[in-house]
Amino acid sequence: MASTSKKQITQSSQRKSRKPNNVNLHASQNDEITVVGIGASAGGLKALESFFEALPSNTGLAYVVITHLHPEHESHLAELLQRHTQMPVQQVNGLIHVEKDHVYVIPPNRRLVMEDSQIDLTEFKEPRGQRAPIDYFFRSLARGHPNSVGIILSGGGTDGAVGVKAIKEEGGLLMVQHPDEAEYNSMPQAAIATGLADVVLPVKGLAKKLVEYTQHRPLLPLDADELDEEQQEAVRRIIAHVHARTGHDFSQYKRSTLLRRIQRRLQIHGLSTLEAYLDYLRQNPTEASALFNDILIGVTSFFRDRESWEKLASEVVPQILKDKDTGDMVRTWTIGCSTGEEAYGMAILLFEESDKLEVRPQIQVFASDLDENSIKYAREGLYPAAIEADVSSERLERFFTSEGNHYRVSRELRDVVLFTHHSVLRDAPFSRLDMISCRNLLIYLEREVQDTVFDIFHYALKPGGYLFLGNAESAESAHELFQTVDKVSHIYRTKPWSREQPHIPSLPLSIGSTTYGELYSQPHIPRMHSTMEIPRLSDDHYKALEVSAPPSVLINEKYAVLHVSEKAGRYLVQPIGPITTDVLKLVRPELQLELRTALFRVFERDQALLTQPIPVRFNGHPHRVILSISPRTGTAEDGQKQEKQALIFFLEDEQNDFSVQVTQELDETHQNVLVRQLENEVRRLREQLQASFEEYESSSEELKASNEELQSINEEYRSATEELETSREELQSVNEELQTVNNELKNKLEEISRSHSDLENLMGSTEIAMLFLDRELRIRHFTPGMQELFNIMPVDRGRPIRHLTHTLEYNEFIEDAEQVLRTLVPIEHEVRGAKGGWFLLRMRPYRTVDDRIDGVIFTFVEITRLKQAEAGLVELNATLEQRVIERTRELDEANQKSAQARDLFYALFHANPIPTALMRMEDNVFINVNIEFLNYFNFQHEMIMGHSAEEFGLVLWPRQEAQTRETFIARVKEAGKVGNYETEIKHPLGGTRNVLASVQYTKLDNTDVLITSFIDITDRVRAEQQIRVLASELTVAEQAERHRLAQILHDDLQQRIFAVQMHMSFLKEAYEKNDLQAFKVDFPQLEEWLAEAIKVTRQLSVDLSPPILHGEGLIEATLWLAAQMEEQYGLKVNIKSEGKRVQLDENVRVLVFYAVRELLFNTVKHAGTLNADVSFENHDQRLCVTVSDQGRGFDNTELISDPKVAHGLLSIRHRLNLLGCSMEVKSQPGKGTQANIEVPYAEMEAGL
Repeated sequence: MASTSKKQITQSSQRKSRKPNNVNLHASQNDEITVVGIGASAGGLKALESFFEALPSNTGLAYVVITHLHPEHESHLAELLQRHTQMPVQQVNGLIHVEKDHVYVIPPNRRLVMEDSQIDLTEFKEPRGQRAPIDYFFRSLARGHPNSVGIILSGGGTDGAVGVKAIKEEGGLLMVQHPDEAEYNSMPQAAIATGLADVVLPVKGLAKKLVEYTQHRPLLPLDADELDEEQQEAVRRIIAHVHARTGHDFSQYKRSTLLRRIQRRLQIHGLSTLEAYLDYLRQNPTEASALFNDILIGVTSFFRDRESWEKLASEVVPQILKDKDTGDMVRTWTIGCSTGEEAYGMAILLFEESDKLEVRPQIQVFASDLDENSIKYAREGLYPAAIEADVSSERLERFFTSEGNHYRVSRELRDVVLFTHHSVLRDAPFSRLDMISCRNLLIYLEREVQDTVFDIFHYALKPGGYLFLGNAESAESAHELFQTVDKVSHIYRTKPWSREQPHIPSLPLSIGSTTYGELYSQPHIPRMHSTMEIPRLSDDHYKALEVSAPPSVLINEKYAVLHVSEKAGRYLVQPIGPITTDVLKLVRPELQLELRTALFRVFERDQALLTQPIPVRFNGHPHRVILSISPRTGTAEDGQKQEKQALIFFLEDEQNDFSVQVTQELDETHQNVLVRQLENEVRRLREQLQASFEEYESSSEELKASNEELQSINEEYRSATEELETSREELQSVNEELQTVNNELKNKLEEISRSHSDLENLMGSTEIAMLFLDRELRIRHFTPGMQELFNIMPVDRGRPIRHLTHTLEYNEFIEDAEQVLRTLVPIEHEVRGAKGGWFLLRMRPYRTVDDRIDGVIFTFVEITRLKQAEAGLVELNATLEQRVIERTRELDEANQKSAQARDLFYALFHANPIPTALMRMEDNVFINVNIEFLNYFNFQHEMIMGHSAEEFGLVLWPRQEAQTRETFIARVKEAGKVGNYETEIKHPLGGTRNVLASVQYTKLDNTDVLITSFIDITDRVRAEQQIRVLASELTVAEQAERHRLAQILHDDLQQRIFAVQMHMSFLKEAYEKNDLQAFKVDFPQLEEWLAEAIKVTRQLSVDLSPPILHGEGLIEATLWLAAQMEEQYGLKVNIKSEGKRVQLDENVRVLVFYAVRELLFNTVKHAGTLNADVSFENHDQRLCVTVSDQGRGFDNTELISDPKVAHGLLSIRHRLNLLGCSMEVKSQPGKGTQANIEVPYAEMEAGL
């Protein structure tokens, strides 16, 4: 649990104690893959999808997604994420090697661990409610990948809040989704609350920032000596700027660590040079604090380096407590406590060990740090639930209380841990300590500073006290002060002080803060030219006074030190015990009495005072010190109130020199007077001292007695307090119960009042005649309707019912009422009134709330109309029964037909040979799909039921039309059906497909349903595209052939005919001149030209369409072709024919011939051989034509890479496919080439 937030060293020559943020400056120079750990929980799926959609697929990073999954449910997270990224996404099911541009997903009921460049699975050891898979993975990631990235997305709880600390500790980058965007913001807020987040943005902003971060990795030399002068100057200016802004001087901090921190800030802001970062620092005031926090990154946890803590608990703590008594105090000091985990852990060990003892000593744990925010956090003692990974359940139950997603340290533990702001080298140490814990601080200090710190530790510890250091630290260099207890756990113990002088380390007592003048006075930091960094003249003046003036101390009227000059430490000594600012306790013992008297007089009389010389020994030499005290008025801390102050100057010289000077200036008489005055003063002071001493002894006895009495009273008070607390809790409990009962009674009364009001309103407004009688059948209440049936008035309440007359044809009231009281069985009668009206009389027992019978209730419901309707109902009932029977029969038939229709519909639906789906119209959720739909998309039925088409990237409305889904649905609903439209859909397995779709609107079970079906026409569309390409290619080929024929006709045939024509003109003239000699000379030439012209025309005819192909058949044409190839190109073609000869359709015959010719031409051009074979065979109702050679062969991919070869062969193959034939080319380098052409008999004619 070693704290790496060691912020104990400030000012020049003091080294910062936090663990460095080890950014890998050479990440771009090696092959290490940067791993991005992504933690998410509730609401995280949407965030993950958005993140990967916005992320390029070639970042060169590896991504590991950690989510909270149900341990017993199969996870489809990998499949869902795959739809949003081109990177491979896979669920980790075993040991796997990490590759860049891959996404790895956690499986259910397992946690992932990063080991070097591999991811492995481990089982959960914690109960389900205490698992923290994100923290666990982030910790393992940080151990082996210091340049990793941690990302926290939407989720509930605090998982990840501890793991991100580990990533930051090792120099990684922490990115958090903005809580306002997160669907559940508990996890993002917990990560932000650590104060370590580098980037807080919406999800898409995180993706963009991650790309920028990885693409911009400027390199800086790790060795400061490798920096050029400009870079060194920039580093010094950066340090000076941070000093000016924060008051902390990093000028002597290790340069390599500083460069790592600055390098990281450059990378975050996309800057390339130190000069650019310096400008950014000046333009952004908050950046200095950000760099300061990066340098002093604070990371800690409970019981870090568990083996060392176990050794501490088993061997050191028992030794510390074994000789302690009840009144003794165990004192420990945790330095660089950060947020308090280590300090509380130390207190836990002490409590656990003291619980084993019969005599329990008192415990006091001092914890110090420079960060006020960390101290405030530590005092709260509230930590995320993720500490369950570091703290056992027994300790959680003993020392913590659960508060939602956090644990709070118990009051018992907080009472013994004292947190304070403290610097190891600036402030005086705690003293008489049993143990000091200072882990991972010393490794970042220079050797000289380490020696100073060890000296302070030895002074602060008791003889035999223990020192607990971090795993990378050692006290071997201070072997004179400490001996090794456990080298592996880095536990040491003080040695006795071997020198004659008492061991008092040199402690600077400067209280004022560093000024600009002090900052720029450092020899290694040149002055800056920025106007904000020019030291003020007042600072120079102040510093000159500090150097030249006598040592002084400024105090207030309460004797508290307000300021100490630079050289005043010579006269001040910090006493053992708690740190004090009381000047009477701080000054050397020889000066205390004189100073007390002088201060009293100065504040009493408000006059300056100069004391007599006081002998003081410094380093064994006698000196005399004179105190000069001047009163002054200063301003209090609130800036308004004036308070009394005094300035104490210490005037000193060696005793001999001082006495010589005084003797020379005073004569003998004056010396005698002075001596007498001094003797009187001494006598008076002795008397005063004796009186003070006697008063002190008396007061001490009284104080001791009072203290014992107070202790007794305190024990009684504590006991009484506990009893009162118990009584208070009991009374509070009783009071709460009584209050609850009182509220219930109040509610009951209100309820009764409302019920009474309701009853009164009911009695007064109901048309039902009601009569309430008591057990003696006396009238209790009645409704107004009773006055029409009985001769009753309000004054008749309390009279027996038998005394009243009525108008009903019913005289058994009394007997029936008595029967109801006796049997408690209600009685009903239909009675008739005197005017012919009918009433339904009901007699029921009157039951009280406690179920006691206390009378009878009569109700008279008029049923005159009911009786009149009964007669009509008898007849109507018969008619209705007949109609109901007929309607029921019709309804059964309709239901049967509907069921048959539904069964038929679903039978046809599932038997439909094309993919079809039923979708709810309002949200495109699948209701049902047929087997063809599932097979087409490679879906499982349970995988898509209840999900919308959009979740799988399926858009089935026409994309070519400028309309939304809503407008398309409105169009379908209005027309009832939109059919036969072509559109493109994304296939889940990749790529797009062309479909011919149809959507029909209907209702099923009162639900608007869309019946969507489609046919895959991808092949047809591609074929059409190929036909268009081939048609274009054919046109080009025809144009080329025409151009070739025209060129032959023009350049060859036409020239020869023109020559013949010219000679014919010459012969005509010769004929006319009767020149026979000319005929003898020109006729042979004409015959030769005409023969060559006839040869050219014959060759053109053969090239365009060999006559033998049409006259004699394919084999004969091939034989002719073989002769032509041997004659023209020297290619010897062996032709073989087996089986029955079949006459081919002319189109097929011509196309096969040209295919063979094209293949032979390719042999001549590319095979490097002068032999080829052509065979004709009949197999399985097919004619098989094979063209082969034993040439050099080629890789099949060359068929695509050579456009000339590809064009000819693919064109022929496509035309053969159009006629129902096929062609396949097989070849391997060095093994020749073979082309197989197959023609089914369906394309042939009978006979050969």
